[in-house]
Amino acid sequence: MLSINSCRVRRFTLIVAVILAAAVGGMASTSAGTDSWYLLLNKSELNPPSYIFGIVWSILYIFMMVSAFLAHKKVFSIFIILLFFNSAWSWLFFRFQMPLIALLYIY
Repeated sequence: MLSINSCRVRRFTLIVAVILAAAVGGMASTSAGTDSWYLLLNKSELNPPSYIFGIVWSILYIFMMVSAFLAHKKVFSIFIILLFFNSAWSWLFFRFQMPLIALLYIY
């Protein structure tokens, strides 16, 4: 019986972690479409319009939540750490306006 509860707790924790990571990361980039710093960056012609990011990131985080839910026994700890780093990148790039540090952060 303990393993069932432990399994439910892990799944619930993953769901909450994904939602929090999406919210925290989103808070850093919500003003990217109107921020003069971001608008003045030299961007590729392949850069999509800013309204696409909210749609794509929402779908991406839903898929991340589903995959974590299905594979929670194998990836629980790694996934939580990944979510933290993913959210931190958004803050480095958008909120603190440190693109070089954000690039190095990926590597």
